[in-house]
Amino acid sequence: RKHRSTTHTTRTTMARSRAKKTFRGGEYYAHVLLGKRTVKEGECAAVWSASGKRNIVPGPQRVRLWYSHVRFLDRHVADHNQYLKVQYRDGRQEHRRGPLAQFFD
Repeated sequence: RKHRSTTHTTRTTMARSRAKKTFRGGEYYAHVLLGKRTVKEGECAAVWSASGKRNIVPGPQRVRLWYSHVRFLDRHVADHNQYLKVQYRDGRQEHRRGPLAQFFD
């Protein structure tokens, strides 16, 4: 009997931990044949369609996918006494004063 209550407690704890998932970052990548993904508030995802078109999806919203690739973007934050250094693909650099939050694209 003791074993059953321990198992029940473990399941409850596991259910709670599943409900409190952390934000996904750039390490999350998925190829989806048919399905959907929820982009939570505070997250941003890049979705490539079967035709190769890329869409940036800011959260919160649910995206329906068909033969798509999904990658979540990393979020970088600077508070009021910090700066974010933004380097563009063409070589330009820009220093942006906080408070600021940007996604790495």
